Amino acid sequence: FGSRILSEVASEDKNERSLAAAMDTTMTSVEILTTTVGSLPRPPWMVPYLRGEKELPADWEETLHLETVKVMKEQLNVGLHVINDGELARGDYVSEARKRMAGFDAESLAPGAADLEESTDFSDKFEGRKGLLTLTKKTEVKAAACSGPITYLDEGLQDLKKEINRVIKAAKELGHPLERVFFTSPSPGTLATFFGNEYFKGENGYEDFVSALGKAMAVEYKTIQEAGLILQLDCPDLGMGRHTKHMDKTLEEFKKVAKHHVQVLNEAVSSLDTSKLRMHMCWGNYPGPHDKDVPLKEIANIVLEAKPELLSIEACNPGHAHEHEVWGKKNINVPEKKTFLPGVIDTTSSHVEHPELVKQRLRQYVDALRLAKSKRERENGADSADPAKKKMRCKPYVPIMACTDCGFGTAAGANNLSRDLVFKKIGSMCQGAKLLEEELKAEAGNDKLKPDDNSLGA
Repeated sequence: FGSRILSEVASEDKNERSLAAAMDTTMTSVEILTTTVGSLPRPPWMVPYLRGEKELPADWEETLHLETVKVMKEQLNVGLHVINDGELARGDYVSEARKRMAGFDAESLAPGAADLEESTDFSDKFEGRKGLLTLTKKTEVKAAACSGPITYLDEGLQDLKKEINRVIKAAKELGHPLERVFFTSPSPGTLATFFGNEYFKGENGYEDFVSALGKAMAVEYKTIQEAGLILQLDCPDLGMGRHTKHMDKTLEEFKKVAKHHVQVLNEAVSSLDTSKLRMHMCWGNYPGPHDKDVPLKEIANIVLEAKPELLSIEACNPGHAHEHEVWGKKNINVPEKKTFLPGVIDTTSSHVEHPELVKQRLRQYVDALRLAKSKRERENGADSADPAKKKMRCKPYVPIMACTDCGFGTAAGANNLSRDLVFKKIGSMCQGAKLLEEELKAEAGNDKLKPDDNSLGA
């Protein structure tokens, strides 16, 4: 899963075949799947309903179905392989999950962001804007807070199943396989990052809060996967959490927090098929300089401890585009079964990336992950010079999917880009992935003609 690698080797007469026949019959093709992080801009007319500013019309469920089919079809038409409903019916990507649980009747202040608190000339222009974060101290933003024991409600489960069934119904109507449909849900640590805690007290109060969230959310995670969908766990807590909720901690203190978040996440998905689990890690796509983001190299090994085998990661904006090289470093331990979904288009910029740039960004990840593979083989005692082993590794090693940097509409109506630009950018991403497919296919074909080297990417 992630990149499907299909190899066909056939020859009726190996001793007499021509060069052209050799090229034709030993060709290796690589399919780089394309996807998004999840949220897309909602149709403007829907926003007041999603925000609770208007009463839902009588035909709301029917309308939601039609809009779900429409947005999924749009994704397929532009070239995406693995799709969702764009989080169409959600006000934002965390509040819906919180509303499905009991124990959140208190209120607290939404966390701020260290970069915005330092750059007040910039952040003051967000006066009056409310969301999941406090963007300026000039505007107080409230967030729900834990007030008692956390449990996943029966009515919450029914609400979740209704959302799942809507997505499944639309996918089936389009003839799109469920193994290529994903469904997002916030990690326990992400919920703890955005929402306050007035109930769990004492020295380990925060850890107990996160653990309780994990036990409750395990119900949601299991329900999503059992429905046949790919579960994506949204984990900005592992990046953005450093300069928001935990900005006053030292780096080492934050790493301890992040490790606990991963531990709780792993416990919550312990019974699930990890090959069908995605996670998205980022530093937040709110408007800001992001010069307080924790470097990837500081948290990479912690992130890699998480059980999901597919890792979506912010990878192309000005603060993190250079970090592809981190995965190939000697001190970073990339597991064999990880598939990476690097963000190769920026969800906050109106510039439409050229397909060649997308190809270059994807290629950088392939090269870094091939270095990680070589490191694993050396540590495992594999002899890459052994000709017999080279022949066994003749398939290109391309453990990636093309993905967006983050969501395009993390909250209803809070869009950085118009819907038309969003799909232009996604279309360019899909074209760039095709360009890399062709490049890798040509390399594989040339490599197979070299009698002394059958280990492309080893």
